Amino acid sequence: IIIGPFTPGFVADQALAALNYTRSEAVKRNARVTMCRSGDGATCAAAAETGDWRQGWIIFVDEADAAALDAGDEILRVQNALSGSGTLLAGGAVADYVSYASNGQARLADGSAQTGAFTACADSADAKRRRITLTAGTGWVGVDILAASANCTS
Repeated sequence: IIIGPFTPGFVADQALAALNYTRSEAVKRNARVTMCRSGDGATCAAAAETGDWRQGWIIFVDEADAAALDAGDEILRVQNALSGSGTLLAGGAVADYVSYASNGQARLADGSAQTGAFTACADSADAKRRRITLTAGTGWVGVDILAASANCTS
């Protein structure tokens, strides 16, 4: 459980660490490992066009139904809701989950490449935003610092 202030840099670092852990566990276990949005630490949140990851997430070994937490799946880590104000949104194919195959590449439930971006923003228009982008083919994720803005969706 990670607890700390909600600043875009802090939140982006926590999300990046969770994504890197998810990927490394997939490779280490030679199995699909998934990180999904979760408000209760026990189930994945319902699908959304733009995922609000501020509510928290679960990382689990995804044995049966890809990108879904099933009865036999092992939960590896739970991140509770982030404290403070601000936003952690994800769009594209990562709005609800990120799933790494055993080769370390992000893959959708149907096996196609998974791409998208997370954006961490403060409520202040003066705070610089952070964006984490998943690129196709490599599974690599990185953090970019974006211009200050109160708009977290651009």
